[in-house]
Amino acid sequence: MIKIGFLAGVLLVASGCADEKQRVCNDLGNQHVKSMKKEFTARNYTNLRTQDLYSPAIDACIHIEESIVGVNVEIRDTSNYDTLLYCDENGADSVIISKVREHRRVVFNKPEWYDNGFGGPPRAVKTPDRPYTREQCARVLEKWVAFLKQTVEKK
Repeated sequence: MIKIGFLAGVLLVASGCADEKQRVCNDLGNQHVKSMKKEFTARNYTNLRTQDLYSPAIDACIHIEESIVGVNVEIRDTSNYDTLLYCDENGADSVIISKVREHRRVVFNKPEWYDNGFGGPPRAVKTPDRPYTREQCARVLEKWVAFLKQTVEKK
């Protein structure tokens, strides 16, 4: 009986931690949206789907914005104010995941730390021959979300 009670307690504590991290990420996401609405070039969120999540892969809060009409996807680390992915018709600037880990999530504007999400040059270096479509940005977004939701094995 003691073993079952202990296990249930551990599960409740672990669940509580996850809930608390998600709550913090939701708060940071809401703060980001609020600040973007107030900026000089205020962003209109009518056309954006947003999602906030905690990423165990990089131990960070993530804010995702995807346009409903048009081609625009953005992933931000709201814990550290970094843009991890920006994709529009001019291509994608996607932080190279190994660089995120190597530099402990601190991302600087160094072109060699970015690609198009699939190993090619980022949009900041070379725009694609043809404009990106919603589907191309969605593929990069799906790749990022799969990575961000990975759990990290403890050593």
